[in-house]
Amino acid sequence: MSGLQVFDCSSLSLRFSHPCKDSPGGREHFARGLANPPGDYLCVGNNSGVVRLFGMSDDGGMIFIDRKQAHSSPIADLACSKEMMASCDDGGIIVLWSITPDEMIQWAEITSYGSACTSVEVWRGLVVAAYGSGHIRVFSVDHRRREVTLSIEIAAHAKWITALDIAPESGLVLSVSEDSFAKVWQISGTQDNVVVVHRFSSQVKDCMLVGGRFLTLSGSLFAVSIYDSNLVQCFKM
Repeated sequence: MSGLQVFDCSSLSLRFSHPCKDSPGGREHFARGLANPPGDYLCVGNNSGVVRLFGMSDDGGMIFIDRKQAHSSPIADLACSKEMMASCDDGGIIVLWSITPDEMIQWAEITSYGSACTSVEVWRGLVVAAYGSGHIRVFSVDHRRREVTLSIEIAAHAKWITALDIAPESGLVLSVSEDSFAKVWQISGTQDNVVVVHRFSSQVKDCMLVGGRFLTLSGSLFAVSIYDSNLVQCFKM
């Protein structure tokens, strides 16, 4: 079954499902990208470039709230921090949203740099984005003025970046790539003077890395997954 499925964590019973389908006729469709804005909301993207907002009803069930199409390419990832959410797509576009109890409001768009935006994170007024070109770009966001500025561009990997994560307590950024490397970067400074320093690098030889996540809020531990392997490798900083 394609789309969104929400399960009860204690009984593993299916509590809610939605197809998240916008493709006409019998064309293939899929949901991709999931964010959890504050206030018991869920946002889900799909291959038609559509983002949907779901929330909790008075009786504890989930309900559909809003649907917006701001992308012309399939959604690649969603991320949020407080009331701000970012969505990115296979064409390289990033869209910034505000989440309200009634709808999603699009208020900014970051243009493409010529390759897919594969992963995005939002942290302390910054949008951190990974690209198929191997670049990581850090954007400063002035929510009040509705302004977005490119602060840092890093040639981080030799091949497609497949995953990006950020440790909320420390500002450490994890990037993993098809080039077999997992790298950790430190973000510091202010929104007007962002500094990024390379902290750690490790190669899983002859393997394409397809996923990566910090296991602690401080970023002291992280794990990576490998294409065509059931093993997860863990690292300690």
